[in-house]
Amino acid sequence: MISMKQIATICDVSVPTVSKALGNRPSVNPQTRQRILKVAEQFNYRPNALIRGIQSGRTMTVAVACNRIDDPFGAQVMQGVLGGLHQNQFECLLFNWDQSVRDGKRILQIIGERRVDGLILLPPEQIPSAEYMTELRTFHRPIVIVDQTFADQTFNFVGTDDGPGIEAIVQHLTQFGHQQIGHLYNDTVSTGQIRANALTRALAQLGLTIPQAWSRPVVGDFDDSYVQATAILSQNARPTALVCFNDHVAMGAHAAAYDLGLSVPRDLSITGFADLPEAHTMRPALTTVNQNVPQVGQRAVELLVEKIEQGEQGSQESQTIRLPVELVVRDSTAPAPGSLLENTSGFLKVDEPLSTL
Repeated sequence: MISMKQIATICDVSVPTVSKALGNRPSVNPQTRQRILKVAEQFNYRPNALIRGIQSGRTMTVAVACNRIDDPFGAQVMQGVLGGLHQNQFECLLFNWDQSVRDGKRILQIIGERRVDGLILLPPEQIPSAEYMTELRTFHRPIVIVDQTFADQTFNFVGTDDGPGIEAIVQHLTQFGHQQIGHLYNDTVSTGQIRANALTRALAQLGLTIPQAWSRPVVGDFDDSYVQATAILSQNARPTALVCFNDHVAMGAHAAAYDLGLSVPRDLSITGFADLPEAHTMRPALTTVNQNVPQVGQRAVELLVEKIEQGEQGSQESQTIRLPVELVVRDSTAPAPGSLLENTSGFLKVDEPLSTL
């Protein structure tokens, strides 16, 4: 691969002149600039990223702290992140946040040594310790947190409108005559807390409450969701609908209902949250809230790039962006057993988004 020195020799100019021409800086004769660019293209010149970073103050590299890229939600976020970085001509350094924390590594110090321009942090399985929160606040480059918020958070954030999503679920279920509603929740993460509070408020406005026996915490994986759903559905008095923290939990609940001999949605309606690919392909297909997850990742990149370009001259105030969500009605919900709507035909349309919130 040709170097700037070699281009300078071919064009009979100085290396600084080549550098200015390739960097599109002024004070280079237009004819000389065109000759340099032509030679650079002819010999497939590629700039040294490290030198370019030193000269410009940017490396055009962003660190992304992710945990499990095999997780469908995280994978879809990463799809949006990588697409957004490509569009903005940034490269990506991928780190496993949780593993680094468990190993006692100071991940931000490692990232800083690689001179990245910013950091995108996907939800960690464990809330960062006070030490790591302090380290985050002393990381003198833009940070964007995705999906989950932390206590006393002052960072840029991109997520979705979880509260209105739950309100749409409540509206949908109660319109189908459901008043006996159960809940599988995850209160260890901010999204779970928001959704649980929104569910309580929305039901209270209708004069409804969830019995304690029908409300159980889950950690979010399939096995735990199956166990907790089985505990609720094995009772003599059971709900006619089950609101689940996310699609993974809903899938565990559906398996529990099947093994107990319950028909979904005839005996039990189930809702999820996220609209992962499996929600459409499972049978019956899952009624859920579409978070447009790749768009969340792409918007996080756009916000980070905006903050990078602002630099020290721009506003350093953090921004919070919550994207709208959409309730998608599929086959896992139906009129409540015994309700006046139970025998109504043609009451739902598969994959029909009810509303944009």
